[in-house]
Amino acid sequence: MLRILVAIWIAVLFGSPASADTRSHCGNGSICDATVEGIISKADVIAFREIARKVAANPPSAQALIVNLNSKGGDVRSAIEIGQIIRQISKSVALVGRDEICASACVFVLAGAVLRSVTGKVGIHRPYSMTTEEKKYQDRQREFTALSRAVKDYLEQMNLPLSLFDAMMQVPPQSIKVLSGVELQRFGLDRNDPVYQDLLDSDIARGYGLTKTDYLSRKARAYQICEKVNPPAPRTFEESKQAYELEQKCMAEVMNGTRKN
Repeated sequence: MLRILVAIWIAVLFGSPASADTRSHCGNGSICDATVEGIISKADVIAFREIARKVAANPPSAQALIVNLNSKGGDVRSAIEIGQIIRQISKSVALVGRDEICASACVFVLAGAVLRSVTGKVGIHRPYSMTTEEKKYQDRQREFTALSRAVKDYLEQMNLPLSLFDAMMQVPPQSIKVLSGVELQRFGLDRNDPVYQDLLDSDIARGYGLTKTDYLSRKARAYQICEKVNPPAPRTFEESKQAYELEQKCMAEVMNGTRKN
């Protein structure tokens, strides 16, 4: 339940993003959001540079970005550059909605956010060059080696396991492997960046006056206890919001020691 409500937590924390047909919405001191749809290209890199500039111009409390993903991929290097731009923003969220898909190069954009919520589909395959230019084998080999190195370097920068690259290499580019929930967890694509999570845990522990060890122990206990306070699948946004608020109340009680079970 706690993982199901991540998207609700994001909505409560940051506010509702713009509709999917809006390319980006930013300004007037509000949280910025962007939608990535269609084929990812260099033009999207330019758009994200401008969005990042607007995020930086916001007051500190609004220096955050929500990215809605619904793309079957595109240019790998452009997607990596977009992910790097997103990672430079201290609070970044990537969402793959229930009826949406993030596949191929889109996965690199998803990887760039420090907070990730996936309720739709995430698909992978082997990275490939977009060019149809005639070249010798040796030239193509050098390009393929360079692209593979760029992908692996990027995944390491995003604190994701290289086993994700290995899994990509097993799927030919004309196919898509949709990742299961277990695979999403194994590759870290549906959870927070570990460094960001560590910073967040430290901030929360400090707020409760707890040591990090005590906080993590109570956090583990809260996950066990607070899962039981709600039905397994809220049917409406309002029910989900109420469930989120109940869980937050439960977790706070566990953290401050007033709730034991």
